[in-house]
Amino acid sequence: MIIVWSPPDAPQQRFRFVPGETLSQDAEAVEEVGGRSWNNWDDFSALFLAGNRKAWRAALWMNLRRAKDPNLRFEDVQVRMGELDVVYDPDELARIRAALADADPDDPQAAALRDQIDAQAEAAEPAPKDDSETSGAPDDSTSAPLGSPPG
Repeated sequence: MIIVWSPPDAPQQRFRFVPGETLSQDAEAVEEVGGRSWNNWDDFSALFLAGNRKAWRAALWMNLRRAKDPNLRFEDVQVRMGELDVVYDPDELARIRAALADADPDDPQAAALRDQIDAQAEAAEPAPKDDSETSGAPDDSTSAPLGSPPG
């Protein structure tokens, strides 16, 4: 997934977010800021995928800490609702579409999901396919804005 942050007074920032590839120290920090919203990384991940805005902000915070300021406080990351979005990268869209190919064509949930995936595929910008997507660390794909030089 790609977290897209478009603050009105700064350039858009894009971060690749792969929950299963997140470092333990980052996951633990996100668990701590969850408060009563989530108990653990799995709860956070489910809320993130469901569109929970606090979870999206926590993922943005984690990426901003990794890319720019390790001392950044969660409370200092404030975003307007229209500034933050999460989109699937083209490979993820293809995997989802393939999984939906086996779904019952009359299933209304599968049809709605197909429509969402198709709409996002039409609107999506192709993600850069070079080494600038990560910080250069071989085991971490969440730490640098997409399109920015490794830091």
